[in-house]
Amino acid sequence: MAIIFAVGHLPALKNLLGSITHIMLIRTLVLNIPIGLLCGWLFWSYGIESAILAHFTADIVYHVGGTLVLRKIKKD
Repeated sequence: MAIIFAVGHLPALKNLLGSITHIMLIRTLVLNIPIGLLCGWLFWSYGIESAILAHFTADIVYHVGGTLVLRKIKKD
């Protein structure tokens, strides 16, 4: 299921980039499979709400934190 979770993020990547290279495919899988495993474990252990919260938290950290880091790098 973690692989399906990771593959589910590929349409957004394709919309963003226009096409998906092998490097971007591997990057997407490597970044999303661990979160998929964690969310799956949380779902089985604590319920859907905890899995949704973990997914939302990971998105905030990745998108907001990543944007701040990239802006900082771009300034320097």
